[in-house]
Amino acid sequence: MFERFQSKGFSVGTVATHPSLKVCLDPSSLFGRHFAILGQTGSGKSWTVASLVQRTVAVMPRAHIIILDLHGEYCWKHDDGDRHYAFADTIVVTLTRGS
Repeated sequence: MFERFQSKGFSVGTVATHPSLKVCLDPSSLFGRHFAILGQTGSGKSWTVASLVQRTVAVMPRAHIIILDLHGEYCWKHDDGDRHYAFADTIVVTLTRGS
């Protein structure tokens, strides 16, 4: 059941009780509708979003994805002032006030 969409190349992980069993999804079906990632603080929601977006861009490089990062969870500044993103710089477009 979980490997049904393996040919789509969109593996999202493994089954916790059976680590050798991959969980694969059809990205067209997944992103063809709205869906939510819910959980308590610290449960990995932001990590899950970042992981899904990274995998989506790898499998569907022409996908149109918009993330409004109001709390700065996917971008941070190092001591040198450089911004770093949870995603490849080639897919990040940043908007600043007044843009």
